[in-house]
Amino acid sequence: MNEQIYKWQQTRNVIAYVKEKYGDELEFLWPRFDANAIWRNKVNRKWYGLVMIVLADKIGIEQEGELEILDVRFEKGQAREFAQSSENIYPGYHMNKNNWITIVLDGSVDMQQIRILIDRSYRISIESQPSWWELAKPGLDLDQAEGCS
Repeated sequence: MNEQIYKWQQTRNVIAYVKEKYGDELEFLWPRFDANAIWRNKVNRKWYGLVMIVLADKIGIEQEGELEILDVRFEKGQAREFAQSSENIYPGYHMNKNNWITIVLDGSVDMQQIRILIDRSYRISIESQPSWWELAKPGLDLDQAEGCS
């Protein structure tokens, strides 16, 4: 199915990398946006990646047409600065721009660097504490609430 949605080779390579390394498949959560999907870790179900197809101008690129992009987590408060100091990496589209970055999957960013950023995002998602609203879910063990911020 991904081959029908995502046309760019680097996007397919990223999907294959995540499946091989973490065993995670893309989750398509939004029927209205059927080309947008996430990965979440199995430990606390936090997202660590988001693959989307967006218009180029949505991320500040002055060109016509659609782009295949990857959003990944970055160290809290450092994403915007990292994006500004990196070529072809942008503040997280449709996410908190202080904590997420966007990579255009057109081959302009080296695949090795993308793998490092995915791995970093996965680690950050594992280390994340549950949010207050996640703790409010019925059936949650209150012992898990300790140290939550």
